[in-house]
Amino acid sequence: MGNCRVFLFSLILLFTNEPVGKFAGVNGGTAFADNSWFIETVDSTLGISVCGQYSSLALDSDDNPHISYWAWNGTDGLHYAYNDGMSWNIDLIYETNGTTVTSIAVDSENNPHISFVGLDLKLKYAYFDGTWHIEAIDSAINVGLKHSIALDSFDKPHISFVKDSPGDEDSLMYAYFDTMWNIQAVDCPSFGGDQSSIALDENNNVHISYLGGPSADLKYAFYDGSWHIQIVDSSGFLVFFICMDLDDISYPHISYYDAANNDLNYAYFDGVWHIRTVDSSGNVGRYNSIALDNSNNIHISYYDNTNYNLKYAFYDGSWHIQTIDSSGYVGLHTSIKTDANDKPCISYRSYSTAVEKLKYARRIALPIPTLSEWGMLILGLLLLAAGTVAVVRRKRAVVKA
Repeated sequence: MGNCRVFLFSLILLFTNEPVGKFAGVNGGTAFADNSWFIETVDSTLGISVCGQYSSLALDSDDNPHISYWAWNGTDGLHYAYNDGMSWNIDLIYETNGTTVTSIAVDSENNPHISFVGLDLKLKYAYFDGTWHIEAIDSAINVGLKHSIALDSFDKPHISFVKDSPGDEDSLMYAYFDTMWNIQAVDCPSFGGDQSSIALDENNNVHISYLGGPSADLKYAFYDGSWHIQIVDSSGFLVFFICMDLDDISYPHISYYDAANNDLNYAYFDGVWHIRTVDSSGNVGRYNSIALDNSNNIHISYYDNTNYNLKYAFYDGSWHIQTIDSSGYVGLHTSIKTDANDKPCISYRSYSTAVEKLKYARRIALPIPTLSEWGMLILGLLLLAAGTVAVVRRKRAVVKA
């Protein structure tokens, strides 16, 4: 059923006389015929409510999306949305009574693991194995902004975060779980920013990009039995919104926002560091996220603060840039992953004075359906005509802070 929507859009394109543009889809989605993106609303709130802040996306072994995010609509807290190929299922798993940054990863059993910050400003960890479990990682306060989670080959969590205890300088911290949580300082002090991004290579070695040093440099730490720290960009106090991924030989690739020039920048390592400006058309690059596909091509999602749009940059030997969504103020808090077919998928926030949304965009192919799929297509058309929106909302394992 997961691909049924794709074939449904193909059928619409074949039989419509409308010009190339937007086509309504199941679950309130929209297919963009000109660039083959499908966009849908996952969750939304009305009025002064908030939805989709700090979204983080992971794809499971079936390429189904899992999204963690913060929302408030009467009851606020850490939310988790999962699509099983037929509908979105939404859980409120922790009542925070305040904004929380989130980061998500999915294990080999397709279960989610989420790092977040509670109302007590302590870093916490939630995982699901049939029920939700929530643990405190560090007893210190003022930690976790911006934390990042990754799982090793044994499905054990590893989290990078910045500790900003009162009266102390910021420290880049690293926590991992074997039979208990182990916490160590990586770079102390790392004054200059509270952002970090973690990735593990095939040997479970740890890679962290972060802001550090007196000048808030973009830095990179690698652990292979001991920590190795490098300065990537020393612009100073002008680097924000960093995200990292690894290629197939474990070299790091980092996207970040150059606040001095209001540009989207990209740094990569191949024995030495290289820095490139990807997009300089206006104020662009905030809320960026990076992912590499199976061919090591680069995919970056980010916010265009000049035009208030979601943008996407793709590199396959040269850079290609698209505006994916321009329907209002869209593209904040983006998170990008690539599926098994190297198609990018993006979660992000949309807001206005009337409604806030968590949205999900994925690039799709538009194949011609086979005879065996016509029945599914007809059913999809009937659901579309009926205006069916399939969302299951649950409230499970809620903990009040």
